[in-house]
Amino acid sequence: MIDREKIDLYEDALSELFPRIAQKLIIYPLRMEYLSYVKAEIRKQRQIVFEGNMVSEEDFGDWDDRVEPFSAIVTDKRITKQGIWIKVQVGEYSGEGDLFEIYN
Repeated sequence: MIDREKIDLYEDALSELFPRIAQKLIIYPLRMEYLSYVKAEIRKQRQIVFEGNMVSEEDFGDWDDRVEPFSAIVTDKRITKQGIWIKVQVGEYSGEGDLFEIYN
């Protein structure tokens, strides 16, 4: 999206990618399953904001107990050699880091 390419916000891979990233960046008491109702907005030339609902473990209580508000701010800082930075928030829990270093 930063390079103006189109992205399917409802693609299964995207819905599963954000929970994995969030699990790496924050200590959350439940396992995150998937992201629903995803919206994306380009805020600045090199920044995208994703918002939606994070759904946690299916075995945990009622639907309302399993859904937390989710947001991720992805900022392309490659121009200053800082990589692609992501800040993730699930409910009251948050974390941030370099997207390329999360899986290294």
